[in-house]
Amino acid sequence: MFGRRSYSRTTKPGIVKRIIRTTVSSVVLGGFIFAISYAVKLGSEINIERLASLSTPLTEKIGLSQEEVGQVAGEFVSRISDTGVHQTPDISVSAKSNKLRFLVISDSHDDNINLENAINYADKEGVSFIAHLGDLTDWGDLESLNEARGVLYESSVPSYVLPGDHDQGQTGDLSNFINVFESPNRVITIQGEKIVFFDNSANFTPLSQEDLAWFENNIRGAKIVLLAQPLYHPIVNATFGVMGVFQGEKTPEVYDQAQLLLGYIRDSQVEVVIAGDRHNFSKNSDPVRKSLTHVVSGALGDEANKLMSPRVLLVSIDTQGSVTVEDVVIE
Repeated sequence: MFGRRSYSRTTKPGIVKRIIRTTVSSVVLGGFIFAISYAVKLGSEINIERLASLSTPLTEKIGLSQEEVGQVAGEFVSRISDTGVHQTPDISVSAKSNKLRFLVISDSHDDNINLENAINYADKEGVSFIAHLGDLTDWGDLESLNEARGVLYESSVPSYVLPGDHDQGQTGDLSNFINVFESPNRVITIQGEKIVFFDNSANFTPLSQEDLAWFENNIRGAKIVLLAQPLYHPIVNATFGVMGVFQGEKTPEVYDQAQLLLGYIRDSQVEVVIAGDRHNFSKNSDPVRKSLTHVVSGALGDEANKLMSPRVLLVSIDTQGSVTVEDVVIE
């Protein structure tokens, strides 16, 4: 049994304050560790300095410096790394030479500095093309879309772009996006590998029957499908959504269409679906067809990353057709 220590009225106030400070500090640091653990569960890299700075207003009130918080978090992450829990495995690891490599970018949100850094990385890696999965901008105005286009087209590597919901913010439709880029749905075939780009970015507007038919017809024989937002994820809540579920609220007709698209994919030969919009990297096997993998790209934009570092995906297909997806941090 634990003993209980009593304090008289003459107990010094400093002792009581230290006890309160210790208790509150434990609660705050406990919450801090929980946030790190949750990020690790999602398979994302943690930016300790960013996390510590976000907690500074609260921790300073209880007498904890940002440096002390950072030390605690750093030690915790270090121990996780030592156990191998935080390692993000590739979809498929192969020693065979690659016949096709491309870069996937998502959610740059007007951060054209990091966008340029990503383009430089693509040039250095010698990829065949660059895919941007949407939310190049925060508001979708013509000026911002043209600025992002200018950065993308600085590279000699061809770029293919899907719109995000933010890229339709000013007009509520694709008119500005198409004015700057072009109609987003497309099929490309490189080195015999078929890749489908499909715009499913609208949160509340159902897809047309023509778009649904186009998708059903064009995923035949495709290996990879690229989408603006995911069709499946095991965690769906007010923060993390899928097509048809925005901020925890379901739009039934749009959600039903997402399930229809998912059914088309499950009945096809598609091996990997890659989407943006959630801002956090993840990789999950499909619960119905285990040979199908759902990947979500982390956000490239600095402001879109509250806890994680800006990142992209490097996708490779080897000579035997195996697909590898690597989560890459952009410095």
